[in-house]
Amino acid sequence: MKTYTVTRPHIGDRFYDAGEAREAMPLDVKHLVAAGILIEDAASDADVPPGPQNGTSPADPGQAGGLAPADDQAPDAGPAAKPAKPEIGKAKASK
Repeated sequence: MKTYTVTRPHIGDRFYDAGEAREAMPLDVKHLVAAGILIEDAASDADVPPGPQNGTSPADPGQAGGLAPADDQAPDAGPAAKPAKPEIGKAKASK
């Protein structure tokens, strides 16, 4: 979510008056930004990278809840784990 400043009163998920801060997903308010009703704040929440300065840090991959292994390190489930694709347009063999 990003933080925007309201420039004109409008009704969104509630009534917003000019000068208020509004948090929203960028795609949800894209039309309001284009119309000049909302202005994106310079230091929006989504622009702050995770790290020790804001109380969050990447988890150690070796700990529970850590990052998932990279694709090249992921265990191979083999062909049995992949669903079979139906063959479209081919006639079934008759007996």
